[in-house]
Amino acid sequence: MDKYAWQAAAYYSAKRIIARKYRAKAFLAEELLRDVVKDIGETYDYRCFGSVIRSLRGDGLIYNYDIAPAKSSNGSFKNLWGKTNRWSKK
Repeated sequence: MDKYAWQAAAYYSAKRIIARKYRAKAFLAEELLRDVVKDIGETYDYRCFGSVIRSLRGDGLIYNYDIAPAKSSNGSFKNLWGKTNRWSKK
């Protein structure tokens, strides 16, 4: 799967996972990425997941909740994301 096809699939997978698993708690992007990879498969470059997070934020589906230490970067602080209340049943 090429980069843009994976990003499109990851966007819709992330929407489903956020609505189901993270609807009442904050999450790190690396936790969401782990769940998306389980759902749709690996990508050749994990950096392309950043555009998925930016798209979710730009569409008003998630917001910057707080910061927390991430496991993947030796405990450096990363954004915690939360689900907004602006979801519709489209």
